[in-house]
Amino acid sequence: MSHMYNLRGLLFLIIFLLLFQFLFGFLALGLCALLFHLPVDRVLELTGTPDGSALSTNIARIVNGITFLGYMLGPALLFCVINRSKLRDEGGLDKRPAIRGLAWSFVLVLLSVLVVGFLDQLMRGMQWPAGIAKFIKAMDDSRQLGIRSILNMRGPADLVICLFLLALLPAFLEELMFRGIMLNLFRHMTRGNAGLSILLQALLFTILHLSFYEFFAILFMGMLFGIIAWHMRTIWYTALMHFVFNAVTVVGAFAQKAGPGRAAADDISQFPIPWFWALPAFAVIYFILMRFFPALQIRTQDA
Repeated sequence: MSHMYNLRGLLFLIIFLLLFQFLFGFLALGLCALLFHLPVDRVLELTGTPDGSALSTNIARIVNGITFLGYMLGPALLFCVINRSKLRDEGGLDKRPAIRGLAWSFVLVLLSVLVVGFLDQLMRGMQWPAGIAKFIKAMDDSRQLGIRSILNMRGPADLVICLFLLALLPAFLEELMFRGIMLNLFRHMTRGNAGLSILLQALLFTILHLSFYEFFAILFMGMLFGIIAWHMRTIWYTALMHFVFNAVTVVGAFAQKAGPGRAAADDISQFPIPWFWALPAFAVIYFILMRFFPALQIRTQDA
């Protein structure tokens, strides 16, 4: 009998997500030190302040891949073992997605790029108190620097690696964790309240990204993914959407040949999106959800 769909299960997941992030981060740093015959402090230096070299790029990718794989998959596996459930059941992986649904999911994610871009720019354009603004900028600069180091691509092989690290892995593992396990957990905790369950998993998804400027943009995507996963009872649709969304960033960065010293395509604020694009895109997203996904009629109580 499942017995982790409660507050204890939620705290378990949050604690192990944070714990495993640090644990696998340290393991990844140690592995890089061994692989490249470097002292750990040098590996830390190249991770924190990448110099654009092939060495720093490789270290950034290895650390990112191992850390992400460990702290997303590890807690999910432990949860399933304790809960006596299976990953395929948590993510609805045994449900075959409909081609029509996949096609509309693809359209939805392309439209969502406009909404996300506008929300990101709206946050960046707001005036914040000097002390808060300084902290936010430092946090955002550090995050962007790390992403740009991974996206320092010199050829097609780098593109494939980045698509795997920044698009494929997050698309499957984050959907499995948040639109699979977390959503199932909140479904039980809220006694089937769709709106509250979708909102709670989206908030956790957003907070764990540690991105102030992108808070509402990520929250929007978390809500959109949550609505679809809730009613379709599978993560296949949202995994496709997540992959396409992230892949657009990676391919855009590759097209620009952006390195650590240049503005990269991962910074969506580099491409201004006016409200008169974002608002119609949002309206069309809503229309598609209501018209072409009859199973996605938003309900407050799961039938």
